[in-house]
Amino acid sequence: ACFRKSSANNQRAARLGNDYPRSGRFVRIGIKSMARTITLGNHRLFIALDALGDVRELCWPLVGSPNHLAGNRIRLGVWIDGDFSWLSSESWSRKQSFEPQSNTGTTHYESHHLGITIAVSDVVERNRDCWHRDVQVTNLRNHRREIRLFQSQCLKINETDIGDTAFFHSSSDSVVHFKQDVW
Repeated sequence: ACFRKSSANNQRAARLGNDYPRSGRFVRIGIKSMARTITLGNHRLFIALDALGDVRELCWPLVGSPNHLAGNRIRLGVWIDGDFSWLSSESWSRKQSFEPQSNTGTTHYESHHLGITIAVSDVVERNRDCWHRDVQVTNLRNHRREIRLFQSQCLKINETDIGDTAFFHSSSDSVVHFKQDVW
């Protein structure tokens, strides 16, 4: 739910079919939940994941601004035995946890159809502006299989999609995204 000032919201709420009282300065409008079940940050870098495990907010150098996803998401997919599936699809069961006294959130995925479990741990370092993502895949079948992981991202560095660039940095085994002076 979202709370906003405005008499125009009363009209919008009526169009959306909300039948609650519309008295007072603030009205509740029917917007689907945008809850972030895992939030990680260090006063400059902020990462937020939704209940599906997709990264929905990536903010730096200030928490909340700019959001370098600007409405997009970072999601993971898996290809195995000729089948491809996004981990955010309905065919996966998932459970999320947050380690107390740490800056680590983990999403556990399981697919009976594909016969695998995947644990994705996200960490934001406390003293450096670094986000780490560790992916552990467990094969639940009794034979060796080729499993490929995919990550989809459509960044809008500085909240614009013009000029975004990326390269693989071999010595750190990482992908570096940048635009002008934002790395």
